[in-house]
Amino acid sequence: MTSNIESPAHRRDLDQWLADLGLDFDPFHFLDADNDPRLDEYLVAHESFTAIRQDGIAFVFALPGGGKSAFRVRLARACRVGEQGRRLFPIVYMLPESIILARPEERSRAHSQAIMQAAAFELLLRLAYRPQEFVALTPLDRQLVRHLLEQSLPGPLSHFLGQLETVEDLALLGRSYDPTARWSGPPRQQDLQQMVSTMLETPQLPPEAVPDEGLSAWLALLTGPLAFEAVYLLFDGLDAYPETVRSTEESLAVLAPLLEQASAWAGERLYLKAFLPAELQPELEVRFPALTAQAVVVIMHWTPELLVSLVRCRVGAGAGTNPTSLSRLSDLGFRNIDDAVVQAVRPLPREVLTFVERMFFQHVDRDGPTGKLTRGDFERARQWYEESSRERISAQD
Repeated sequence: MTSNIESPAHRRDLDQWLADLGLDFDPFHFLDADNDPRLDEYLVAHESFTAIRQDGIAFVFALPGGGKSAFRVRLARACRVGEQGRRLFPIVYMLPESIILARPEERSRAHSQAIMQAAAFELLLRLAYRPQEFVALTPLDRQLVRHLLEQSLPGPLSHFLGQLETVEDLALLGRSYDPTARWSGPPRQQDLQQMVSTMLETPQLPPEAVPDEGLSAWLALLTGPLAFEAVYLLFDGLDAYPETVRSTEESLAVLAPLLEQASAWAGERLYLKAFLPAELQPELEVRFPALTAQAVVVIMHWTPELLVSLVRCRVGAGAGTNPTSLSRLSDLGFRNIDDAVVQAVRPLPREVLTFVERMFFQHVDRDGPTGKLTRGDFERARQWYEESSRERISAQD
């Protein structure tokens, strides 16, 4: 389901209305997790998350809008902030179009190059947010870091370092790599500048110390001098292209080079965590039985209780409080609004977000940026949702 249609005037009215009701921002605005810069503020503690944040290969299957990308964002954040005291390195690998366009015999190499580029961005940002980790390295290890960054980034290292003059520049660079990326505690300005100047002054690696090309050199660096316990390869975006949406065969052909290497990578402490469309699950178990047998397999299910929690976490984030009900925004005659929303839609996070945002617009369109949500706003949103669902089903048929 697509986002609600809105004009700039409607958007301004809606934001003003929410602000008057005590919300600093609209927590239902972004339907796509990859576009939501505040997603980490209201992720729901789904019971399946614990299973995938352990060392090991994992596959997460979900219907469109079922929360798999939110899981990926949640896992990346857990790695970046060192949850449970662990030092883990996430590589956020959003499938690039180059893999779709590559010839089958070139896909394995294309995947490796794209993964190393993602690793380079992640490491550069990690060291910029934790400058002393680079400064404290031995001279030879600093040379190795610089060498791999220069080999893997899509442009000169000096270009990217030149963009890091301020902490604000650092945040912009981080969002260009991963719009949902958040690191806790920005560095002090002087520490960031010290890291940049130290890296620029680091000499080239001597020829006899240059490692072989490939992902193994990266893994040796990350689990060796940089002392990460493990590397998590967070693969997502397989359903972002018409070719893979239309064909399970094409999806598996694109994914196969990763699956074929997953067990070997695990021996080097790189663990594939793949977030995949639900329709791939039975075919993957048939084609790769040994791999799926050793992996954690999660099939995303959303109970009404979890979806109500999702709604309340988002309202609480917008209000700067603990999770709180939509009733905060509704009149006294409509106190069961959270349950009513969840019961009105298919049990998927994106459906809930779409419905709530539409309800907001129904209110503002009818009453302007004043008053509170009413049962009438809910009923108009439900009518729109049911009509839109019928149209979508007809289009699919």
